[in-house]
Amino acid sequence: MTDASSQAKFEQFVRTAGAELERALRDAGTPLPPDLAGSELVRGMIEEMGREADSESARRVRQELMAEINPIIQRLEAELPGGRRNPGFPAALGERLEQWVREKRDPP
Repeated sequence: MTDASSQAKFEQFVRTAGAELERALRDAGTPLPPDLAGSELVRGMIEEMGREADSESARRVRQELMAEINPIIQRLEAELPGGRRNPGFPAALGERLEQWVREKRDPP
């Protein structure tokens, strides 16, 4: 996040999500320790997810996924008049990706 508006939105999200997390944990009977705020925990989780997303293993997984997804996109672009500019492209791509996920999850 580079601009002040984005940073302010992020900070608001962290505060809101932190408060919701604190409330949910308290309601579940497992409150956070008194010296740990929910916003600190949320911020830490987001930072850790960012580090993990930048890891070599995550990059490798993204490359493997894109090697499968790019041909799906290219076939759809070739099938639809106007390719990506076709108004139906986003919905059709969503359907193709849902089908791909189902096939990955439940192979024939």
